Amino acid sequence: PAQPSREPIHITIIGSATGIDMVIKILHRLGFAEARAWSKPQIDPNTGRPMRVLTKWLRH
Repeated sequence: PAQPSREPIHITIIGSATGIDMVIKILHRLGFAEARAWSKPQIDPNTGRPMRVLTKWLRH
């Protein structure tokens, strides 16, 4: 049987550090992703605002 292919999906949150942390905690409580799975804070090159990125792997 053919192996399922995997595709990386990158989810980015851009905003204030406080807002980003709140969204990450909410998504963690909903079971979407562990809080530690997100990248360390970075600066979005387009806006100059803080951002964090999560990579989820989809099988299809």
